[in-house]
Amino acid sequence: MKRLVSGLLLLTLASPTLALRCGTELVQKGDLKLQIKDMCGDPEAIEITGYTLRTFNGPAGIIRERESMIEEWIYKFQNGYYDVLTFEAGRLVRMEKIRR
Repeated sequence: MKRLVSGLLLLTLASPTLALRCGTELVQKGDLKLQIKDMCGDPEAIEITGYTLRTFNGPAGIIRERESMIEEWIYKFQNGYYDVLTFEAGRLVRMEKIRR
């Protein structure tokens, strides 16, 4: 039992943060920009970093393409890090912490 608890603790410490906390709210991958703005407020900076082209099956099996903007929102919290949130097509796809 001790080994299991130690293993789970080590795995938790080694894994990257999968969520960002804004006050009492939890930001997660898949959230919309509007939801995150409501939870965390305005970011310090917004950067348009590029565009991506996605293909999908449209009606009657027709292959369609959709271009989406890639955008980064940068938050500066009091924990000594910048939180960089990356959005594609208005949804959160990646979160990372960068030390100041």
